[in-house]
Amino acid sequence: MTARSTTREDIEGGFPLYILDDDTLVFVEDDMSHSEFWESTVAALVAKEHGIPVTAILNLPYCQRRARIVGNRLYCGEDVSAILLQSIRAATRRKLQLVYDEHEQRCPLSVAEFKTLCG
Repeated sequence: MTARSTTREDIEGGFPLYILDDDTLVFVEDDMSHSEFWESTVAALVAKEHGIPVTAILNLPYCQRRARIVGNRLYCGEDVSAILLQSIRAATRRKLQLVYDEHEQRCPLSVAEFKTLCG
């Protein structure tokens, strides 16, 4: 990842992207928060995939890998393989520059709660 520090102003706007199971990309090219996108779309997909009630994970938008795309920058808080970056570029039809952003990391407590729900 690019060792570039970011500020909140750097990543205003853009759109959220979730990376599920390292190969399923879910995004909407609309200026919205991860929480809004999670509640409106992603939580139902994750709940169905894992056989758990959507109401159990509605408050866990930080339990899955995520990123934010602003212009041609992909802000991620976790490692992204070259293959995954290529998939994201193809899906979004953008030549994205990878930028590390701590804010985009999963929340360990949310991940632990999600794993407990999944058994």
